[in-house]
Amino acid sequence: MAFPISRRIAASYGPGSFRRHLDQAMSLGLRVQVVRDPLMALDLDHPRDLDHPLVKEVLPTWLRTNQANLSPSG
Repeated sequence: MAFPISRRIAASYGPGSFRRHLDQAMSLGLRVQVVRDPLMALDLDHPRDLDHPLVKEVLPTWLRTNQANLSPSG
């Protein structure tokens, strides 16, 4: 998502978040452009979503949410 800096849009998560963002932007009179791109269409609502291969490849290796970096010592 990309929001204009001149108008604040509250981030929304969970089921229906796309529609809530769209409704909010339209209610503010903002121009909306929906780009359908499978590489950008990842919905990150749950910790398990971080296991998606496209997400894992861009997460920094030190980030603890990257399951490959978790160790028994923490």
